[in-house]
Amino acid sequence: MRIGKGFPELKDWAMAWLLRIRELHCLNRERLRHAPGTSERIAAEATLREQVAAMAAQRATELAYTE
Repeated sequence: MRIGKGFPELKDWAMAWLLRIRELHCLNRERLRHAPGTSERIAAEATLREQVAAMAAQRATELAYTE
């Protein structure tokens, strides 16, 4: 969160990642609302895993840029 103050040119990037991380927390809370082994829990886990995979892909894309 301090990155916006020390590196203002990275503020938008940092905020976007903070929002992605916040979404992971929300998805995990939804997952935990359901009992283990239920179809709801399995679906919530799948959604969470998909989001983590999407974030990993985004990270790889961003790291591929040299700027």
